Amino acid sequence: MNIIDTETKRPTNAEIAARAYELYVKRGRTNGSDVTDWLQAESELIQTSTRKVAAPVKTAKRSSASRLKKMVLG
Repeated sequence: MNIIDTETKRPTNAEIAARAYELYVKRGRTNGSDVTDWLQAESELIQTSTRKVAAPVKTAKRSSASRLKKMVLG
């Protein structure tokens, strides 16, 4: 499978706020790092929401032998 592109879904403000709050609680509920928590939460959510999109599979062309066999045998 060939990977041709990535698609990123932007997290909502509510998702970022929830993750930033988790970081705040994990840090011991100390004040003064709200912007850092927000930016880290946003970055984490963007990274986890990026998904790889597979390239469409191309159908193989019939070989000359297979076309000849079909013409002869019907």
